This record gives sequence, C-alpha cells and structure tokens, in this order.
Amino acid sequence: MEKPLLIIGNKNYSSWSLRAWLLLKAFDIDFDEQLIELFHPSARPTLEAHSPTGKVPILVYGEKDNKVTVWDTLAIAMHVNEYFTDIDIWTGIDKSNAEKRNSNQSRINSAYCQSIVAEMHSGLTGIRNEMPMNIRATAKIQPSSACLVDIARIEDIFADCLKKSLSRQFLIRRFHSS
Repeated sequence: MEKPLLIIGNKNYSSWSLRAWLLLKAFDIDFDEQLIELFHPSARPTLEAHSPTGKVPILVYGEKDNKVTVWDTLAIAMHVNEYFTDIDIWTGIDKSNAEKRNSNQSRINSAYCQSIVAEMHSGLTGIRNEMPMNIRATAKIQPSSACLVDIARIEDIFADCLKKSLSRQFLIRRFHSS
C-alpha cells in the first residue's frame, strides 16, 4: 500500500492533529506529514483540495481515481485500523489471532474502547470551550460547572480504565487508540 500523507496543523494547538499523528506513530505506520499553518490563508488551497470540511487532520493516499481521503480524527482511526495495522487499535489484539479477536471478551473490550473514544471525540464541550489546546501555555482559569462536570467525567473514565487494566502502564492493558 502506498505511503499515506497526514495533513495536520500545529500539534501544540490542534489536539485533533496530535491524535491522528500519535495513532500513526504508535502503530508504526510509515507516513509523510504535511504541516499547514492553521487559520492562515496559505492553508486554504490544501484544505480545499483534500477535505470538504476545510479542517485537519486529513489522511490521503493514492492518486486520481484511486485516491483515498479520510478526514476527521475518528474516521482516520477507523480507517487505519481497517487497512494499515496488524494489531487491532481498539483491543491491542493481533488481527491474525481469530480466536482471541472473535471472543466475547474482545467484543466487550472493543465496544468499551470505541465508546470511550467516541465520547471523548464528540463530547466534553465544557472543557473544549474553556480549555483550548496549548501544551506550552500555563493559564489560571475558573472553570464553569460544565467544565468541572467534564473534568470529573474524564477522571471517572481514567479510573474505570485503570480498574479494568491488567497492566498499570496504560489505561487499558496496552497502548491502543483509547
């Protein structure tokens, strides 16, 4: 398969870009990276050429009639799991191990991980509205009640993941998309 191109914004400011980049790196997927300057007019032609939303991240590979374009972090994760990995990104199970992969426990773990990813992808608007991504910044904020509810939910998710984890290295057994 052709080496994909990941079009992203600055990983310091774009959590969406960082998530897609981390996923590809964590699963040893060989890819090229094209960094665009977010909110700058120079980014517009690249975004318009590859994404109907005009947002990053975008995963692209192939040419002309065979060009594959995937926009949105969650869509990229699902596509990468389907076409680029030998290990299931939701469970960490080798895809060639059909017995383990098709077990009831695997389905339970996969559903749990996918639900967490989807919740964190589309929810937590209180945090998103009040705590935008900037890894290098330090700021003192007075979080609203909506933001505090989201923080408590993240703490609950992490606690539940650690409780279910056999390993204390990662939230759920071994590194995967959650």
